[in-house]
Amino acid sequence: MSIGYESRITPLQLLTFYNAVANNGEMMKPMLVEEIRRFGHTQQAFKPTVIKRRIASKRTIQKAKELLEGVVTRGTAYKLATDQYRFAGKTGTAQLNYRRRKGGANTIGGYQASFVGYFPAEAPMYSCIVMINRPRQHGIYGSDVAGPVFREIADKCYYSIIELHDPSTMGPAPCWPALTCRAVMRAIQRNC
Repeated sequence: MSIGYESRITPLQLLTFYNAVANNGEMMKPMLVEEIRRFGHTQQAFKPTVIKRRIASKRTIQKAKELLEGVVTRGTAYKLATDQYRFAGKTGTAQLNYRRRKGGANTIGGYQASFVGYFPAEAPMYSCIVMINRPRQHGIYGSDVAGPVFREIADKCYYSIIELHDPSTMGPAPCWPALTCRAVMRAIQRNC
């Protein structure tokens, strides 16, 4: 059980757990759609649902956050760290179809590589789980196969969302209104 092969959970269940850690212990029901729009007008809106107010003590959650950041700063995912932003997560590598044969020879039918985490670590906004079944390139470990995919997704989010960046100048604010990604998407939807 300490290795984890006796636990059977879906990737979405695992991501929900990591979201609860990122959310200071409050577990939320996964939400794939925030609202349904038609011609720029909201037809139906969905509100977040709390599953459990506290999955662990504040101290335990804080320690889990520190450990998950440590995986990226000095653990199995240290090669994925960036100076641009901090993220937290955990690598995983599982053996598939492991069989012990007569005579002591073991067979492994392949591997599953994974990385699950959230970013930015200090104020989480996004989470992601990457699972690659039977990787054929770049190795078999989560840090070598799934971690770089997570990092690429996180990079694209980080570079495309202006709210995640510090202002580059300390001068007066520009005259035009600041647009969020959501506002830009709404403007695009109205014009399509």
